[in-house]
Amino acid sequence: MVLTSPSADDVCATDDSIVTGDTPPDDTTPRAPGRVGCSTVARRLGEPLAGTAPAGTTRWLLVEHPGPWPLQPAQLSPVLARAEAAGIRVQLIRRPARRRRVSPHQIYVVNTERPWVEGREIADLAELAALDVAAVAAGRRPGFGETVAGPVFLVCTHGRRDACCAEFGRPVAAAIARDHAAAWETTHLGGDRFAASAVCFPDGLYFGRLDPASGPEVAAAYARGEIVLPHFRGRAGTPDAVQAAEHHVRMHLDARGTADLATRDVTPDGACTAVVLDVRDRRFRVLVEHGESAVRRQLTCRATEATCAPVRRVVGLTEVAGETRPAVLAVAAT
Repeated sequence: MVLTSPSADDVCATDDSIVTGDTPPDDTTPRAPGRVGCSTVARRLGEPLAGTAPAGTTRWLLVEHPGPWPLQPAQLSPVLARAEAAGIRVQLIRRPARRRRVSPHQIYVVNTERPWVEGREIADLAELAALDVAAVAAGRRPGFGETVAGPVFLVCTHGRRDACCAEFGRPVAAAIARDHAAAWETTHLGGDRFAASAVCFPDGLYFGRLDPASGPEVAAAYARGEIVLPHFRGRAGTPDAVQAAEHHVRMHLDARGTADLATRDVTPDGACTAVVLDVRDRRFRVLVEHGESAVRRQLTCRATEATCAPVRRVVGLTEVAGETRPAVLAVAAT
């Protein structure tokens, strides 16, 4: 079947391929009758995943709460509201399919800029008052819990924010949890149209368009220090141009190691951004153009207006041979 790009007028046409899913009514905002989910539309359009991780997020506070989840997690506690006001991203989490309705609550504090994770269980959310929010906001370890050595996986299933997240996310979270104890459902991660979406800690790597087969593949690869590139959205806390440049160079070199790349320089260049990346013993200059999609559509299932999605397009790739003589490479379509 050939799929064409829908216009703003037909993105809400009936689609019999949409799976309703089994989601509790207190956690889900249903779509309008007959409306195609935002994730399905984005898949049909082939919207690129690269460069879509949240650029301003490096500090995280993860709090186990079985639900129902509010639209805004910080509503649960003054401490969470204070953390959010300090620039810390608050995520509510819960075990896939086996939620604890009473205490204890698992807590994680995460920094993805200089990656580390602390974790502990608390009997009552009031114990969060002992968390040094200022230290976390400054990027310092608060000493609130023990160091967590292994990876932690979050899959967005926040159906109250977007029906696609619950529909596609819950099967993926359950599939990852079969092999990884620290796998959680979570509240809104951003980029609902890329559901199922996941983030892997401590590095804060975002992945999208996962299913029950690719989700465990991504988790297993990350646990051994590798990235499954077709599902890679980017690294949280990194400018979107850098994310797009990193993805392009990784694909060009088939560089899958989580630590293979380092950002050397980022320079605005008119309508583009020039990004210099070190990849093992090689250096590349990548030119990333910023723009908008030509297709106007509802970018989330809750959206009431059609808008254009941002587009990040790699228009130049140069390998820097030493400091003076660049070798120009062909640029593949992205």
